[in-house]
Amino acid sequence: MMRSWALFWSGFFHPIFVPTYIILLAFWLQPFELLYYPSQVKVMVILQVLVLATLLPLAAVYLLLHSKMIGSIMVEERQERNLPYLIQALCLASLLFLFRRVGLSNLLFMSIAGAMLAVLAAWYINRYWKISAHAIGMGGFLGFLWSMHGTALHPVYWPLLLSIIFAGIVGSARLQLAAHSPAQVYLGYAIGVASMLLTLLPYWTNNQ
Repeated sequence: MMRSWALFWSGFFHPIFVPTYIILLAFWLQPFELLYYPSQVKVMVILQVLVLATLLPLAAVYLLLHSKMIGSIMVEERQERNLPYLIQALCLASLLFLFRRVGLSNLLFMSIAGAMLAVLAAWYINRYWKISAHAIGMGGFLGFLWSMHGTALHPVYWPLLLSIIFAGIVGSARLQLAAHSPAQVYLGYAIGVASMLLTLLPYWTNNQ
């Protein structure tokens, strides 16, 4: 039973979904930069993120699985993770290019840039040592919410509290599945938070 729940939370908060979750949350929190975006634009942005940051990398993972280049959809082996990380980073870079070309807000651009920085950090570290991509994703989620403090129309406290709880659940799930050591999970949190705060620092300081 515990293993089933651990697999569920690992799947629901898989890092490949985090950029889409962040953009959905950004539009719900309604920071000033996004307050007057028409509904059609919001839907278009969400679809772009869903396709380029989630569905495309997910399709690539399935192709790698089908060609037996990886052993499972969760890509548990460290040596198998390098190519999926690079594919994810390339997809996020394409999304950044698209955002810049159509002139979307700096908040959206920097949020995706933070996700890309976290993926590149995970790729580099993974060459030498396995790290929890799930913890990196949840850390990025926390870093994004912290950056929204004082700039969003809706209060950030409850979403931030819930995110801390879910981050703990996801980290515990990865440990329950014996996918990572505690050090790999804790460092993942730190890298995720740092990546998002670094890219969103100009936004946060300019809106205080």
